[in-house]
Amino acid sequence: LRSRHWRYKMGKSYKRWEETGIYADTYELVKSVHSVIYDFPKKDRVVIGDKMIDKATSMIAFSGMAYKLADKRLECIDRFICEFEILKTYLRMAIDLKYLRPAKQVKIFSLIQRIDEGVMKWRKSATSKIQASKVSNYDLGPDKQNQSRGGGSFI
Repeated sequence: LRSRHWRYKMGKSYKRWEETGIYADTYELVKSVHSVIYDFPKKDRVVIGDKMIDKATSMIAFSGMAYKLADKRLECIDRFICEFEILKTYLRMAIDLKYLRPAKQVKIFSLIQRIDEGVMKWRKSATSKIQASKVSNYDLGPDKQNQSRGGGSFI
């Protein structure tokens, strides 16, 4: 077990990425999709169901990468959104083919709605942080940018 002190730095508490809302909702979605695919006919369970599980689990990977890799956060969020849209397409197809019962649809689409809202807020936040850093570096000018990064001379 990890000690708890790693979550606290300079008076701030930090969540592990596994504790974030997007990860938790995505994990619940993976479990829901996994339980639903057994209602599919065998040929579609293999073709559509496996792709649904694959897309949902890759969403978990991209959410973790986006949380851990600050310099590639926006790219990972965009890839998460892409996988998410493909998963939603597979789910719509399963509904059109009458493979999903209405009771399962309610649970899955409530998770989808929460994930969609959360990831759009996350993307907006990441985009605004990138734009803010570009503006602040632009305002400094080329000589001061080097000094702010630790470069430049002391003369």
